[in-house]
Amino acid sequence: MLPLPRDSTALTPATLSSIEADSTGKAEHVVEHIGSPTTIYVAFAGSSYAQASAQLFHWILRQLTEKTIYMGPVEAFLYHTLAYHDESSFILLFAEPGSENIIARTADAAHITGTRLLVVTQPLPDIIAERVGRENLVEIASPRPSIHYVLVAAKSAAKLAERFSSIRVRVKRLVNELSSVTSIYESLIERYNDIVPIIAEILAKKERADLYASTTMLPPAYILAGYTDNARVYPISSLPVHVTSKQLHRNVITLLTDIEADILKEVKFKVSMYMPGNNRIVELILHTDPLTAPIYGSLVIEHALDRARQASTTPRIK
Repeated sequence: MLPLPRDSTALTPATLSSIEADSTGKAEHVVEHIGSPTTIYVAFAGSSYAQASAQLFHWILRQLTEKTIYMGPVEAFLYHTLAYHDESSFILLFAEPGSENIIARTADAAHITGTRLLVVTQPLPDIIAERVGRENLVEIASPRPSIHYVLVAAKSAAKLAERFSSIRVRVKRLVNELSSVTSIYESLIERYNDIVPIIAEILAKKERADLYASTTMLPPAYILAGYTDNARVYPISSLPVHVTSKQLHRNVITLLTDIEADILKEVKFKVSMYMPGNNRIVELILHTDPLTAPIYGSLVIEHALDRARQASTTPRIK
């Protein structure tokens, strides 16, 4: 489980603005480096914000372009795909700390097979960075790496969609929304202020919670899971099944958009039948475009992390 953010790294609008500005520049580098490959492999090393970023990048391009794009853990590509890759394919790897050795092995394999590679990572030791090639690195030194990675992924994918997509209107709307995420941050937090304290309480008390997310909302679910004790992320369609078989733990957090929320009606009915009074189901439902929902959902989760940190460090009055 990842430690909660330190007091000095609260995600204020000023902090987010700085992160967003840096993300915009790094996204331009990603887009320039990727070029126009026939196939893009989006890999991740790490199950929290690296996986969240890979999922988001993949989701945007799959929805908006006809580009051939695959996503999976880096070892799947390293050991089973590179030997059979197309000559003009590209690997984009999002990596969390601790994955330095597999980054190096992936770089070696990419070099041997002639596959172009770019790694989004926190700063690497010089010996690893030189082995990968500094021109093949996007290094993120950030007080809030999870949202930093997510914004790099989102802005990169949106810019690539501009290049590859024929769905001009939707792409333009996405690019415009992502041009200033900071400007909506405070109003976004205010809108979901009823849910944030509940999630923060679960985090602060280190209670177990099961997370059920739609495909759209997997990125914030992966981020939240990284900070939640013994958390697992399930597809939202599993929730009615788990209710029926009485597999739920006390805390259940659902993450989805309003167009997917009908499944919760079935869940509430089944809970009343099979598990009355035993569970707390927290509903984070985003009322926005499915393309931007995972970004805004990630911001809401980041704010909940701040609230949890504040609660866990505030002295109790006896």
